[in-house]
Amino acid sequence: MRMTVTLSPQQASFVAETGALHIKAALDASALSDLFDALSGHAPEQAGTRLHGLAPLRPFLAHDGPVGRAAAAVLGNAARPVRAVYFDKTAQANWAVPWHQDRTIVVRDASRSPASVPGPSRAACSTSRRPARCSRAW
Repeated sequence: MRMTVTLSPQQASFVAETGALHIKAALDASALSDLFDALSGHAPEQAGTRLHGLAPLRPFLAHDGPVGRAAAAVLGNAARPVRAVYFDKTAQANWAVPWHQDRTIVVRDASRSPASVPGPSRAACSTSRRPARCSRAW
């Protein structure tokens, strides 16, 4: 099943202001089952584990995958994923985090983007953060 996302005027305004959007039911039951299978061999050490280079996840994030299509519907066809984070919210690993937008993205070469500001490096990944003048636009 191909998901179609149509934004209401309020959602479009929210995306323009915050750069974030919660899409309810973005994955159907079949896609959720496939995603569960793709992540079944990955047991995070802690909640909020970054999923870097996890091959079974690629079909979901690809431009024609269920997550990629959702991003393209909101951001346009040039949208590409920059990060995947595994949140394990079970009774044993539950934790409270207020809704927030990440302020850094993983980049291959932070020096190639003149608009970005180098950020911290974690797990052998370079990051870049948006300049303050763009903080409301990104």
